[in-house]
Amino acid sequence: MNFKTALLRAAWLACLLSLLTACVTDPFIDTRPDDLAALPQDYGVVAVQVTNNAERLSPTLDTWTAAHVVDLDNTENRFRLEPAGTGLLGSRVFVGALPPGHYRMYNMYSSAVLGDVSVWMHGPIPRSLGTFRIEANHLTSLGTVVFQPLGEFEADGESRTAHVFARLDEQEDLLGFVETATPELIGDLDEGVHGWEFDSNSGQRAELAERIEEFAVGTSHHWLDDGRVAMTGPMGSILVREGLSDWRRIDTGFTQQLSTLVDTGHGYIAAGERGLVLQADFLDGEWSAAPGPGNQAAIEWIGTMENGSLYAIAQAGDTTTLFHVEAESRQWEPVLDFHYEQGIFFTGRGEVHARKLADDRLVTFADGRRLVLDDSGGILEDQEDRHIFFLVTQPDGVTLALPGSAWSGVGDQLYSHDVGASWKEAPDDWPRESDRFDKGAMVLVLPDGKTMAFSHKGEYNDFLKRWKYEDNPRLRVSGPDGNILEWGVEIEEQCSRMLPQISTAERVFARCDDGRLMVSEDRGQSWIEDFAPGRIERPAPEDQDDDGTI
Repeated sequence: MNFKTALLRAAWLACLLSLLTACVTDPFIDTRPDDLAALPQDYGVVAVQVTNNAERLSPTLDTWTAAHVVDLDNTENRFRLEPAGTGLLGSRVFVGALPPGHYRMYNMYSSAVLGDVSVWMHGPIPRSLGTFRIEANHLTSLGTVVFQPLGEFEADGESRTAHVFARLDEQEDLLGFVETATPELIGDLDEGVHGWEFDSNSGQRAELAERIEEFAVGTSHHWLDDGRVAMTGPMGSILVREGLSDWRRIDTGFTQQLSTLVDTGHGYIAAGERGLVLQADFLDGEWSAAPGPGNQAAIEWIGTMENGSLYAIAQAGDTTTLFHVEAESRQWEPVLDFHYEQGIFFTGRGEVHARKLADDRLVTFADGRRLVLDDSGGILEDQEDRHIFFLVTQPDGVTLALPGSAWSGVGDQLYSHDVGASWKEAPDDWPRESDRFDKGAMVLVLPDGKTMAFSHKGEYNDFLKRWKYEDNPRLRVSGPDGNILEWGVEIEEQCSRMLPQISTAERVFARCDDGRLMVSEDRGQSWIEDFAPGRIERPAPEDQDDDGTI
């Protein structure tokens, strides 16, 4: 087949595909705010935040991309609510314009933003979640609904995911968020916000929500100044480690996902999605909201300076901003803006990282540059550097980085003893072919120059003339020259994510995909389950098998 024939065939196939696509009828009525110049006459608006008690829905899906609701007075009318606004981490706020009526949520849907378009997931919602009404020119705010995965099971030869949905905070008013995210829908609404309808199941729903909160997962990991380890995550959770396999949960009283926790020397600050900033004198004290960058920004990092001011990194849409926060006024002043990057291999998140220097200055890595700032927001140095995709700091101050960008992918890991003023390349795969080290995995740099990392041990097969690698990885200790000195025992593949930000030479933490933490105090010769988010009894069959019928 010559080039011209191939081109004509490709054009014919594209035309046929477009005709077939045009014939497909979307079963959902559109409610998308972006497609509506204004609120249709006599319509109302519904808003609900859906969060997940998990780091991700699956290895290929981050979070939900649509919420499905049905008109209970005419069940043929089904509506799809789209995500609205920015400043969210693992959750999404779904907003839509609906005609007056009686409704319920019956399904959540997720599809891949990039990559394989055939990857998708749906989460049926049982009738017991509740119902709501839409009135003309009014907002119905359903607060926060939490998705709790319970594991996979087989049914009729098909793999399914067991789960429950619960109303975490049905009293939360999303009006402020919706006003900023979709002003075209909110501008002409009447005063008064509606919520869920009252029914006899309120007590049971509250008990379920409380139980789910008790088993919150940690999605961000922190080393505190007093040497303790903590985690933050969905549902406003702070989890503190008091000893081996001894964790406790601190209830902040808020539902937003938290991503950062810092000891200021005279108290604590936690922050996360929707611009939430919390402060407390003690971890177990009363947490209260403080001024933030606005409800459309997700705060990803906060650092404190000796003069009482703060630096913070927050993302809003396609922009990541470095803020300086004055000690007295607590006004958030933008210092630098960096823009979102989307590539073939992965999606960047602005790729902005910051760390405090010993002399009370701040170093920022962004857009292939290394900037040094003083404690009041002034730029002292601006030098060309590598593009840093991922950056963490070990408890002993060693900085670890994965260079790369959304276009080039991830490079070999680097480490630095001077916060990036100079970089060294961490040894990863020596001797060649004797073990398999996953690209993008993290190493732990020890004080004596050795490194620890998870790798798959290999054995050479003389008959086949090739290396065969073990299915599960082991913790490997390498010398400064890269030669392997010691192997640990095998650990589950899904539990081999090194957490150097909370690990030391004496105690190594690894995270499992299901939220568990494993710990080794003998350099990988044995592993103990240090944290498990807990298990909730599987829901009744009538709740689990709901396929959206009314």
